[in-house]
Amino acid sequence: MRLSKLVEGLGRIHPSAPPADPEIGDLAYDSRRVRPGDLFVALRGMRTDGHRFVAAAMQAGAVAAAVEDTAAAGEALGRLPLVEVADSRSFLGLASHRLYDHPSRRLWLAGVTGTDGKTTTCYLLRQILASCGLRVALITTVVTGIGEELYSSERTTPEAPDICRLLRDTLASHGTHVVMEVSSHALTLRRTLGLEFDAVALTNVSQDHLDFHGTPEEYARAKLMLFRDYPQASSKSVTAVLNADDGLFQMFRQEARCAVVCVGFAEQADLRVTGVAPVRDGIQVQVLTPEGLIELRTRLYGAFNARNVVTAAALARVAGLDWPAISRGLEGAYAPPGRLEPIEEGQPFPVFVDYAHTPEALETVLQAVRELTSGRLIVVFGCGGDRDRSKRPKMGAAAAGLANLAVITSDNPRSEEPQAIIAEILQGVSEGQTIVEPDRARAIETAVRLAQPGDLVLIAGKGHETYQQFADRTIPFDDREVARAALRKMLGGTF
Repeated sequence: MRLSKLVEGLGRIHPSAPPADPEIGDLAYDSRRVRPGDLFVALRGMRTDGHRFVAAAMQAGAVAAAVEDTAAAGEALGRLPLVEVADSRSFLGLASHRLYDHPSRRLWLAGVTGTDGKTTTCYLLRQILASCGLRVALITTVVTGIGEELYSSERTTPEAPDICRLLRDTLASHGTHVVMEVSSHALTLRRTLGLEFDAVALTNVSQDHLDFHGTPEEYARAKLMLFRDYPQASSKSVTAVLNADDGLFQMFRQEARCAVVCVGFAEQADLRVTGVAPVRDGIQVQVLTPEGLIELRTRLYGAFNARNVVTAAALARVAGLDWPAISRGLEGAYAPPGRLEPIEEGQPFPVFVDYAHTPEALETVLQAVRELTSGRLIVVFGCGGDRDRSKRPKMGAAAAGLANLAVITSDNPRSEEPQAIIAEILQGVSEGQTIVEPDRARAIETAVRLAQPGDLVLIAGKGHETYQQFADRTIPFDDREVARAALRKMLGGTF
């Protein structure tokens, strides 16, 4: 596509040496990944400014650049066509969809946002759709890909060109449906701008990412865009699935500019959970629907997952599936890695790994696993460095109040001192038994060593992550593998 056509109405081209109107092959926002024929978009980030790398992009083969400040383009000024834009991030989103011929318009697209439960809901929906023979693309915190060809994700929601390429490839491989997590960061940074959804869902809103958004109100407003702004800009008829149990439910329902389906335990829910019962290897959820009472069985643990199940079921209904198909899909569905994932080495007590890294998530999962044990509940957890500090004492209070023993350790300390983070966690601990062990591997070993038959060990905070970040290094670290190694040591009598 010619540059002039691509940027029409989106920016003003400053003249340069020929070619003044080059053919654009693709969009790039990282100068290290520029290929010949690309349009480089200079993004202002939290740590660096893409305007500093316009010259490098030119040297790598970029044939044009989009900038907010032409003077900052350096030696590229006058040598490269510069597109002056008011906001580089908005331009990147809108130009990506124009270049790729608006692929989301030709796919059924569901977007799931919320503090907790996004990944699980997306996994469930993808499996329900796939069980009906549909080819589904998935974009989540854990994995991204098409059909069974999945790869580890770099971030929860990719940048706009990366999303558009995946949607293009989905269409090329005869895919029909896309299920994606939509983070509050992505909405604020306009990574999803230009996407046209068929269905959007809210799992819940609790405290998280205040280091980025500043206040709970700003955090909620970021998520609200998916239900207010995106339907208004879409050529599709959009349906929102909202959690009727959430404290901000009424605000989201009032602000939504689309059809709304309510789910949850509350009386006003259109799909109301009336019962949750543990069954072998999972739970059975009773849902009162306009068509009558439906029973849904899944291999997920914990009553809290009932809401994720019914949210995924509601989205599947929006996609046109009937209840028998949804029920069959859920029976074979599994949880994402690191989401209340059982660790089995033949030990006489259950061990679970979960991603819970917010006060509400930790409280919810502790309440859920309490039902699975007759003995003590032992939790291992920490809090990430360089992130919202206000949630640290709250997580300490949740752990100490709900577990019999809390082993407080490091998560991803990043640039902070682990002991300083732990000290802030301990500010919320006024009761209960605690052990402090900054070394996460030793903390997990401690919990396993102290557990007795009938007890339950929960390792929370990192879930699927396979690394641990420190100020000066990132090391391989997988809670699941560390727990397995600790269990083998215990069973082998080598502690």
